[in-house]
Amino acid sequence: MTPPRSCANKRRGHGTFENDRPPVVGTVGRTTGLIRIEVRKRTTKSELNEQIESFTKPQTTCNTNEWSGYSDIYKMERTHKTVRHGMKNMQEMMMVMVLMRCIQIP
Repeated sequence: MTPPRSCANKRRGHGTFENDRPPVVGTVGRTTGLIRIEVRKRTTKSELNEQIESFTKPQTTCNTNEWSGYSDIYKMERTHKTVRHGMKNMQEMMMVMVLMRCIQIP
């Protein structure tokens, strides 16, 4: 799946392939250190659930943002905790730094 272009436009809100801002979904294993990043067509509940079921084990704690697409995580035998993006704490900043080192942007 190739995104339509390499730079996102400046529109606010969630991106999709249709609005030229393909979403990137990442999963980081805190114990293993494994990072899995995928470009998705959109961030629907079914797309996000597929990512979670593919890359996490039951009884895993999933830390996500407050997007409603994550609301069924508990049905997959995972613990769900949310992170508010407005909060600027050290742990969030470190996660972004780790992801930035793993994504090479041409």
